[in-house]
Amino acid sequence: MKVTGDKDFTLKNSNVSGNSRNALFVKTSGNVNITGNTFDAGTGNIYNAIEFGIGTDPDVNNVSIVGNVFSGSLGNNAISMYNFSDGAVVDITNNTFSNIAPNNNPIRLSNPKNVSATFNISDNNYTIDGEAGQYTGFMLLQDYSTGENKQDFSKFTINFTNLERGDTKLVANGEGLDRVYYIYDDQDGILDAGVNDPVVNFA
Repeated sequence: MKVTGDKDFTLKNSNVSGNSRNALFVKTSGNVNITGNTFDAGTGNIYNAIEFGIGTDPDVNNVSIVGNVFSGSLGNNAISMYNFSDGAVVDITNNTFSNIAPNNNPIRLSNPKNVSATFNISDNNYTIDGEAGQYTGFMLLQDYSTGENKQDFSKFTINFTNLERGDTKLVANGEGLDRVYYIYDDQDGILDAGVNDPVVNFA
């Protein structure tokens, strides 16, 4: 499913599956509301369950992703987001991410336009299908730029509230299965803690 333009978009109470790179590809600068849906990747047929644009696509403005279930063997991430308008607000609330592969991530963010954005990540639950690997974590922040045009994640504010991995509540950025987020630079690999980190709050 592909959504384009500058209008508001809502997807509610639907079952989404299939065989494509993205189950839902959003390319709109309007407000987006994705509520109460099930995204089933089957046995690796879907790369990203939801992808919000890349390249010169419109900038994400205000997004609400609430009460969805992500299941099956995703090829990559449940939610991937790239371009944001300055001051964008993204609410990801009360979602379930089931049996994510250890080297995939429920959420992936990039910031190619180096804008400020706020992410409210509340009341989500996820499970990892296997032992922790190098890329295990609830959230990946990936700088895919080349040369000196680096992506600045310090402009992001991420508020984690009641994040649970199975029965474990995560109240800090841990290690292994309990790593909540990490920064990956395509040129340098995983960065040390404190290098290009966003502002992160836990509750």
